[in-house]
Amino acid sequence: MTLNTELAALRSCMMARVGADQAEVVQAVERQMLAAGYGRNAPHVGDIAPDFTLPDQKGRPVNLYEALRRGPVILSFYRGAWSPFCMLTLRALQRQVPAAARIPATIMAISPQDQTTTAATAETHGVTFPLLSDYKAGVGHAWSLIYDLPEGLRPLYERLGHSLAKLNGCGTWAVPVTAGYVIGTDRRVAHAHLDARPQVRMDPGEAMAVVRQVAALQPVAD
Repeated sequence: MTLNTELAALRSCMMARVGADQAEVVQAVERQMLAAGYGRNAPHVGDIAPDFTLPDQKGRPVNLYEALRRGPVILSFYRGAWSPFCMLTLRALQRQVPAAARIPATIMAISPQDQTTTAATAETHGVTFPLLSDYKAGVGHAWSLIYDLPEGLRPLYERLGHSLAKLNGCGTWAVPVTAGYVIGTDRRVAHAHLDARPQVRMDPGEAMAVVRQVAALQPVAD
């Protein structure tokens, strides 16, 4: 079963749980989000990936360009531990860690949660690759991926216990487009998956296939 098949099944269960009226609200807002084109100014294939340094789940600074000196990077932007879609995605990425290590390549994921929550997320879900805390949402903004969750969805999120203004390190309703990237050692984006819908993600298996191609063709970055 692919990640997106799992995510679609989860979404169906969640829509049934919230009821027809709320499901209609969710679907309407998602259509608005797609029409708004969130992420349209984010890096795309061929662009230079903006550099960053963020703390991982153990508080260690992780720099993108330094990681690229060792090989390609798979980078995933996720919303947080409160999102079951994101947790499914992290576990799917974790399954690729042994294959990535053999290339070698690095998997990392970024959310706007603080470092303490990020550490708890890694421990709870058995994540060993770097989970990075973009607690001020600075990297998300630099990558043009951050937007404020539409107000139409906020009452439902609060009802479910997901008051993002309390959960996010930045203290706002900001969330990233749940984008996925493969970045080559030349610092250019080799693969990009951008979709405003949180239940549609970059497939880790496809990302690994791109990583293998990139690793075979590119030298290590200077």
